[in-house]
Amino acid sequence: MKHKFINFFTSMTTSISILGGMIVLFILSTLIPDGAFPNWPLLHHLAVFFQLDRFYSSFIFYVLLLLLFSNITICSSKHSLKLLQRFLREGTSILTPRYFRSVGIQLIHLGIILVFVASVTKHFLAKDYNVSLPEGANYTLPDQQHHIRLNHFQILLDKNRDLKNYESDLSIFNIHGQEIERKKLSVNHLIKVGDYRLYQAYYGKAFGLTLTNRQHDKKELTLQEGQTIEIGPTTHVFLYQYFPDFSGGTGFDSTSLSSEDRNPVLWLILKGEKPQSFILPKGNSVDIDGHQLQFNDLQSYSGIKVVKDPSVPWMGAAFLLLTLGFLVIFYIPKEDV
Repeated sequence: MKHKFINFFTSMTTSISILGGMIVLFILSTLIPDGAFPNWPLLHHLAVFFQLDRFYSSFIFYVLLLLLFSNITICSSKHSLKLLQRFLREGTSILTPRYFRSVGIQLIHLGIILVFVASVTKHFLAKDYNVSLPEGANYTLPDQQHHIRLNHFQILLDKNRDLKNYESDLSIFNIHGQEIERKKLSVNHLIKVGDYRLYQAYYGKAFGLTLTNRQHDKKELTLQEGQTIEIGPTTHVFLYQYFPDFSGGTGFDSTSLSSEDRNPVLWLILKGEKPQSFILPKGNSVDIDGHQLQFNDLQSYSGIKVVKDPSVPWMGAAFLLLTLGFLVIFYIPKEDV
């Protein structure tokens, strides 16, 4: 009985059965509405208990995934070991088209196993950080062994003045503050620093403002779109939008004539007892509840994604095994076996 159970669990039929069960549950979870049948208590409790209303994050999904992974791993290991034993026992005489096709199938199975391993590794061990870096600013990588400085950020336009690409000129320093290399980071060209990879993810503008209160005390601020300035306990200014080439108007009917900083203007919205909207050009100031807010400067910042992903070698090995396996079974047709 024990051997029958082991043979059943380690058979390819079991893999297909588990996969079929997962597909059925995928379909059921898609059909379950939001709230999981609130008008039918029994169905509602069953769906909630088995977490079918959120199947992709449910314990059943992870259990089935673990069973599928275990089954494929054991089956592939058994068949791979048998192929190796046959080769060691019979030598090169075993190298027939049928044998090579069997090896190709096992390579595909091993590739699938490594995809599972890579997915689990990525889920639990991968880390990524989004860093908005103005020109001249520094950022220390999480390993505390390197830091980077943005020397210059450049937006590249094509002949029609449309966005072509954007790139960051970065200096990379070691723990002692010595510059070890200088590279350009762009959308399709990443930089590897230690265990981390740097990607050019986005870009934007940072705005330099001066807030002067009623006592003439000044505070220098650096803000981005979507951020808020606290003027008083109940008064806040929301930096709603930036127009690089202001077309005129009051904000709601305004546009930017181009993407170049020809006529830079901030659209501010006052939140408080008396909401108001302000248009603040660069170099000008506006009075808000007895406070002076002046728009002094603007500079581009580079949005860099800092990623540590230990699953990359596993995924690379999986890709290699899957490619080799499919090449073998495609170039050795079944009818020639």
